[in-house]
Amino acid sequence: MPQAPLASVVICTRNRSASLRRTLVSICEAARRASDDWEIVIVDNGSTDDTKQVVSEFAERLPVRHVFEPNAGLSNARNAGVRASQGDFIVWTDDDVLVDENWLNAYFQSFKAHPGRAIFGGKATPLYEEPAKEWFVEAEPELCSLLAIRNAPSWKEITRDRVPYGLNYAIRGTEQRSHLYDPNLGVAPGRRRGGEEVAVIREILAAGHSGVWVWEAAVLHRISPERQSEAYIRQFYSSHGYDYPIAGHRVGKLHSLKGIAIALAAWGKSSIKYRLMRRSKPVQSVPHLVAASIAGASLRRYLGLQLN
Repeated sequence: MPQAPLASVVICTRNRSASLRRTLVSICEAARRASDDWEIVIVDNGSTDDTKQVVSEFAERLPVRHVFEPNAGLSNARNAGVRASQGDFIVWTDDDVLVDENWLNAYFQSFKAHPGRAIFGGKATPLYEEPAKEWFVEAEPELCSLLAIRNAPSWKEITRDRVPYGLNYAIRGTEQRSHLYDPNLGVAPGRRRGGEEVAVIREILAAGHSGVWVWEAAVLHRISPERQSEAYIRQFYSSHGYDYPIAGHRVGKLHSLKGIAIALAAWGKSSIKYRLMRRSKPVQSVPHLVAASIAGASLRRYLGLQLN
């Protein structure tokens, strides 16, 4: 029986073939430094573009396999990737990143240096594609979660409050196959809801396992001009506010009324500040846009309304 590869790199994608091609080109460079046995699994989550053809372009340069998962939703795609993977470790990244040339090797060396660890997280910083919007770039400190930034070299241990994001992390295969992704979480058509990877990582930590940061395993997160917008900020943080309402998950009529009052007050205050500042002080207005988006979505949650 052939020995399992050290790692399976899994990328989930849907109708983003041009972006995927750029990611795979960067992985080709990283592969030059990786001497261990590994594979890459591309989970095609119901694409109708030329994703399969793009994957085939790299068949002679990467140990790549194409897996088709027709059930839309990032968690469904992740679970398909877990089922298809053969590696002792599963390394996750996205179709909108550029990996560092030492990305693979850094992870592989860490797997061998820390055999008792179950979770590994790497560095992620934004790359603003042109034409970059100056106000958006300057507001970066307020948008760390939207931009999926992880860049804190002083962090050594992965903890419940310091977890990797979905674009750059790895989980030991044994634990990953025992902790699959919740289909009710994760981005899906008509739903901008994340957190599926955070939930799994926290489950594994709660089960008594530990994790370590591997800052040499770095990726650049490409931020297209279309994402550098008020609408994208509002969409992202509204999703967060709906899933994690600002007054907590309240049960019962009295608690719901308190939640409504808290969210309504926060939404009104932040909305007014944002509208007063958005044109004259666009960068300074961003925290108020974030707060208003979270509060407005929280209000909808307490009122029992769906998130638009």
